[in-house]
Amino acid sequence: MHIRNSAKAIIIREDKVLLTKNQDEDGYFYLFPGGGQEHGETIHQTLIRECIEEIGQQIEIGQLLHIREYIGKNHEYSAVDFNIHQVEYYFNCKVITENHQKPTNPDSLQVGIE
Repeated sequence: MHIRNSAKAIIIREDKVLLTKNQDEDGYFYLFPGGGQEHGETIHQTLIRECIEEIGQQIEIGQLLHIREYIGKNHEYSAVDFNIHQVEYYFNCKVITENHQKPTNPDSLQVGIE
């Protein structure tokens, strides 16, 4: 078991937050766009790649706003996430493209963007 880094984008425009819409057997849930860092990537490269994959947009990364440590065995989803240990870095971001392209590689449970 290892600790995984994850980068997340907090994108706020006109008092609205951009999130990915996901669905599992329990219903809909929403997540900040982003995901796991791959070997050899900087955390900023991770976030840029993940936003293209999940929201289909280029972003500009701003200030680091929050760091969250998620240890799955300590949470309500421990039956599924027991072996997950992740450090999540949340950055203030802006969308810099307005061409509304489709996500290139959405997560398996992702059904949209809201």
